[in-house]
Amino acid sequence: DLVYDESSFKHFEGTDAVRERISMYLTNLGPQGVFRCVQEITGNSLDEFRAGRATKLVVHMDESNSLIRIDDDGSGIPIGKIVSAATELHSGAKFGSKAYKYSIGLNGVGLTCTNATADWCKIEVRRDHKKAVIEFRKGKISKPLEVVEYKGDDHGTSVTWIPCKFLQGLL
Repeated sequence: DLVYDESSFKHFEGTDAVRERISMYLTNLGPQGVFRCVQEITGNSLDEFRAGRATKLVVHMDESNSLIRIDDDGSGIPIGKIVSAATELHSGAKFGSKAYKYSIGLNGVGLTCTNATADWCKIEVRRDHKKAVIEFRKGKISKPLEVVEYKGDDHGTSVTWIPCKFLQGLL
């Protein structure tokens, strides 16, 4: 028997809602869902281009292990906001006009959905002579944010992930 009362309601935290209803956020499963994640992450890099802060975008895909990596030389996600950008829906700098005049994609959703639908995800940011690295498994932090002093002058964001088997259409 179906029961519809207070006990029927659920509240999701962080990326749990995305993992529960992937197609609600990415529309398609299988290769089209994976491609949507690639679009979202490259869209973030293209926003950096349009803002005049990036000159390079590299997309690497390794079919043998389903690994995808997208690198740019933009300003890099502000280090104190990496975790929220990767784990909280609608968290980002594209809602006002201070940081970006134009933006592509699902503002505050793309990186979160990519992370949530990944079996493994690593985000590396280089900015302000610091390098920050964090890793996730299925949207949850598996290696905490590590920030180290960095002598290099390069800057930018690298997002590397392995889409979940369900999103790849392998189950």
